[in-house]
Amino acid sequence: MNNGSFEEGITRWRTGRALPTDPNADGSVPVDSDVWVTDDLASDGERALGLFVDGRQAEGTLWVEQPTDLTDAETLAVDYYSEQASFNTVTKAATYAGPIPDQSLAAADFDTTRPVEDHAGWETYEYDVDHHGLGLVAVGISVVWETDVTRYLDNVGLR
Repeated sequence: MNNGSFEEGITRWRTGRALPTDPNADGSVPVDSDVWVTDDLASDGERALGLFVDGRQAEGTLWVEQPTDLTDAETLAVDYYSEQASFNTVTKAATYAGPIPDQSLAAADFDTTRPVEDHAGWETYEYDVDHHGLGLVAVGISVVWETDVTRYLDNVGLR
């Protein structure tokens, strides 16, 4: 995998979205979302990935993805940032490491078992990789509480 700490921006990453349509627009466009690289905080190097979803309308998933060789990978590791710990689950980490699907990834393809708000600061989440050979790695967030959401992730790596 390349550029897992986003030091080169989002080079080698593609953005993916599974978002509801915005009922306040004409109903045919998805809710607002954005993906960018920030140098305001990072767990590795000087940059991290920022993700924003206007989740006020409904749940949605936003991610970045890249094809990569998963032959020797046993674990996908991703650092997620939460400003403060909370008992409320607003977002969940959304991760995928598996075969390249015939169609685009969908929200149901992601592992969303870990809430982002279960800690304060940076924390590394690890996931088993069961596919070997050419595959796809995707990391992002899934909004589960109807609110505007900005979250950060960094240091995406295979071990």
